[in-house]
Amino acid sequence: MKSSTLSRNLGMRLTGVRWGLSRNVPVFTMAPSASARSLSEDDGERWFTPDIISLRQTSSFVFDENRIFGRDKDKDLIVEKLLSGEQRYGGTHVPVMAIVGMEGLGKTTLAQLVFNDLRMRQSFDNHVWVYVSERFDINTITRNIINSLTNRTCHFTELADLQEKLADEVKDKVVLLVLDDVWNERADCWELLCTPMLSARICQIILTTRSEEVARLVQTMPSHRPSCLSFDEGWSMFKQVAFPGKKEFDNPTNLIKIGKSIVQKCKGLPLTIMKLGSMLCYETDENIWDDVLENGFCSLKESHHENSPALDFS
Repeated sequence: MKSSTLSRNLGMRLTGVRWGLSRNVPVFTMAPSASARSLSEDDGERWFTPDIISLRQTSSFVFDENRIFGRDKDKDLIVEKLLSGEQRYGGTHVPVMAIVGMEGLGKTTLAQLVFNDLRMRQSFDNHVWVYVSERFDINTITRNIINSLTNRTCHFTELADLQEKLADEVKDKVVLLVLDDVWNERADCWELLCTPMLSARICQIILTTRSEEVARLVQTMPSHRPSCLSFDEGWSMFKQVAFPGKKEFDNPTNLIKIGKSIVQKCKGLPLTIMKLGSMLCYETDENIWDDVLENGFCSLKESHHENSPALDFS
């Protein structure tokens, strides 16, 4: 009975936790006050339900690199490859590197680190970040690229006008473009998107995707596949989120032991480590920690209505 009650409480906690790995900070949705809850039974539920679309939207902003673990080598490898002479010029095609891997691996975070690296900032005239997602709308993506380049809203609606405008904006420039979370597997759509970029003196594209098929379609150089975090990296990440501002020896030994078991079960996936660490932030009840260890990912799946490999917990 006690375990059942804890699991229900865990589920309620999780519906109030929102985590955008690309934002690098946990955001908690607060429950309404008692007076607000008296309005209707559904009001509280609406307060707890996160806006999934806004959570998935990404940007190039890195909140705090000190909260990111195990990606320095990946970043340096990508930067060095992109800036090497043989990768800078695509001739009749735009050079593309795909960062590919399963959900929760930190592809977007890695792309953000590369995008903001000082070497990359100094090597390109323009830096553009566009979040794509499942709907690969060429007009919308092209317009968003133009908006980023000009810092103004482009009102063109026809693809021909958009492509002409984009080609004009990048002409003879050195441009870095990041396309985050790409799912499109149609070569014709990809070619239409890239064609205006050929007018740039140099244009390089970094693309993140979960799909090996997408990576094979777009890449002009070997894809980069980030590895999972080591246990030490995962534990460092978990501690920073679950025990903010504390040294490890300042925390109860029993919670440290449970926390390490949780990290072990996360299998090195940053997203899952962050979600569970955020949920246990400032929590001192050992029963809650045990319940997360035993039921954490089941509750995550239920509260987020997800069936994701990133939430497999065994």
